[in-house]
Amino acid sequence: MPQVVPPPSSSSSKSGSGSGSGQLAKEGEAGLEEEGGTHKRKGKRSNTSHIMDYVHHVLGVLWGVSLTFQMPYWCDSPRVFNAYVLIQTNEISTPFYAWYRLTNNQLAGMLFTLAFFLSRIVFNSVYLIPLFFRECPASSVVIISGPYQLLQYTWFYFILLKLKKTWTRSRQDTQEKKA
Repeated sequence: MPQVVPPPSSSSSKSGSGSGSGQLAKEGEAGLEEEGGTHKRKGKRSNTSHIMDYVHHVLGVLWGVSLTFQMPYWCDSPRVFNAYVLIQTNEISTPFYAWYRLTNNQLAGMLFTLAFFLSRIVFNSVYLIPLFFRECPASSVVIISGPYQLLQYTWFYFILLKLKKTWTRSRQDTQEKKA
């Protein structure tokens, strides 16, 4: 069922440059479709997307609780006191992702990409994985960290594809305006 969104008011003019708070106003008229007297936002997240978000977070919490209590079995090192707490540094990118998903703001997208890269690719690769390999049995690191880090690299690849697509589209729009 589509969500009803009020039509854009005349006060929400096209006052943004596309990378600030004006993005919502800019997408105002183009981002809404009229459907039988009501308006629905194009590209609104589906129920499946919301369900996937909930499942992702429930599984993350369950994994974290399990890892917290099972950590001495996998790696009994005081320097790796709780891998789940260390891995939570990866969540630094999450607020920017939420901001981007809600507004499609280009600045939010760039900040998300940068935070994701620094916290999930650089921090994990330079600090966490070497720490785990130094302090824990290699088999534990491969079993626990391997799939998780592979997921981070995979997501970053998809983020870069999206960034490339957005940048290419933006350049084409700029060239069309010049022509």
